[in-house]
Amino acid sequence: MSRPHRDERGFTLLEAMIAMAIVALVVTVVLSIRTHAVIDAAEARNWRVAREMAQEILSELQAGARQEPPEWNMDPAPIPKMKDVKGWSYQIVIGEERIASRESDLQAGASNGGAEDAKDQERRRWQQERDDLRKAKASGMSFYDYKEKAQLKEDERQQKAEEPPSEDQIEEVAVFVFFPNLRPEQTETGFFVLKARMSTMAIEGLTPDEAETRAKASGKSGATPEAGSGAGGTGTAR
Repeated sequence: MSRPHRDERGFTLLEAMIAMAIVALVVTVVLSIRTHAVIDAAEARNWRVAREMAQEILSELQAGARQEPPEWNMDPAPIPKMKDVKGWSYQIVIGEERIASRESDLQAGASNGGAEDAKDQERRRWQQERDDLRKAKASGMSFYDYKEKAQLKEDERQQKAEEPPSEDQIEEVAVFVFFPNLRPEQTETGFFVLKARMSTMAIEGLTPDEAETRAKASGKSGATPEAGSGAGGTGTAR
């Protein structure tokens, strides 16, 4: 009689262990689903806030409402409305080539998990040369002619940056908003970018009279501005 009793107790213990394993598995799955749901919601919020901040900064720039004009090679800075929030910053980049270069750098960092060593830098330079070669062929130019033309354009852009602002001088402007990523497999920082084309007068935050006065003070005749500041931007996200 004792042997069947031991078998019955062993069977009951096995059932209990299986039941506990099932419960643990269910709890783990539920917690995992809840965790992913929380991360998804927080991530969506970050993208929404980043878009709103980029739109606000770009609108201020277009309206000339900034207290100080942005530097053409501006470093990332805290967002005024979120300066106490860790991990959030923004950067204004002016000029099509600079914007493309900045996007390329950020995407290269994202593909490498945020870390970039000498091999990664060399790979990025090689990829940039391939892109330049493709653009050169599309333009019907040799690689070296294309590079020379690109350098001339950059030199002209540098000269324009030193010239008095005018509504006739149009530049592409991008607002990058950086925010903390929440997923461990991603880089520590994500970014959202919003672009627009606007006049250098709007970028500098000057009125037509102020732009004309600066042009006269520098000894260069400025173009007579008319109404308007620039077109709206379109956002792109990774």
